[in-house]
Amino acid sequence: MDNVNGAFNDFQTSLQGVSDSARELNKLSFQVELGDNIDQETYMAAADKYIANLQTAVKDKQYSLNLNIDLLFGGTEFGTGFSEDANEFYGRLSGQAAQLGEALKTATINAYEHNWDISSTEAVAAILKQQAEIQEQISTAQSEAKLETLKYDFATGDLSPESFQNLIDATNTELATLKETYTTARVDAIAAAKLMYDEGTSKLSTAISEANARYNEQISGLSAIGLSFENDAVMGAYSEEFATVSQKAAEMFDGSLFWDTVNQKLSEGNTFL
Repeated sequence: MDNVNGAFNDFQTSLQGVSDSARELNKLSFQVELGDNIDQETYMAAADKYIANLQTAVKDKQYSLNLNIDLLFGGTEFGTGFSEDANEFYGRLSGQAAQLGEALKTATINAYEHNWDISSTEAVAAILKQQAEIQEQISTAQSEAKLETLKYDFATGDLSPESFQNLIDATNTELATLKETYTTARVDAIAAAKLMYDEGTSKLSTAISEANARYNEQISGLSAIGLSFENDAVMGAYSEEFATVSQKAAEMFDGSLFWDTVNQKLSEGNTFL
C-alpha cells in the first residue's frame, strides 16, 4: 500500500514539475515573439527541462497505474489484460512525447537560425500545443475519473438525502478548481486592459465586456457539465423507479379511463380553465 501511495505522490510531483516548466517555456516563447533577446542557450535549457519533465510524468503515471491495477484486480484475467492495454497506451504516449521533444529541439534551432520568423515561430508553437495536449490527457483524466467514481458510489449507496448532498458537494469541489482557473484568467485580462487603455475609452469597455462574456460562457459550460453529471447519477440510481412512473403515466394518458374521465368532466360543464 505504501508503494501505491508513494507512486501516486511521485506522479503528482512530476505533473506539477511539468506545469512549472511549461509556464517557464511558454513565458520565454512569448518574450521571443515580442522581440525580446532571449539567448538560444537559455531557451534550449527551458525546452530540455520541459521535455524531461513531461517524459517523467508519463512514466510515473504508467508506474502508478500499474501498481493500482495490481492492487485492485490482482492476478485476474481482466487485470492482466487491462494492464497490458495500459502499458501499450502509455508506451505510445511516451514515444509520442519523446518524438515531440526531439521535434521541439530541431524546431527551436531552426527558429534561432531564421531569427524567429513567422514560419519557424508557428512550427515551435504547434509542437508546444501537441505537448500540452499530452499533459492535459494525463492530468484531466483524474478529475473525470473522480466524477465517475462519485456517480457510481452514489448509485450503489444508501440513496439518502445526505448521500445526494455529498455527491453535489464533491462535484462542486472538482468543478471549483476549473472555475478558479477561468476566474484568474478573467481578472488578469481585465487588469491588463485597465493598464493599457484609458478610462472611458471604447477599447477598455470592449475588453472588459469581452472578458466577462467569455468567462460567463466558460462557466455556463462547466455548470452544464455538473448538472448533467448529477442528473445522470440520479437517473442511474433510480432508473427502475423512473421507468415505473413513466409507464404508469403512459398508461394513464393512453388508456380509455383517462379520456372517459375527461369526457365526463366536459359533459358536466368543466372546461379545465
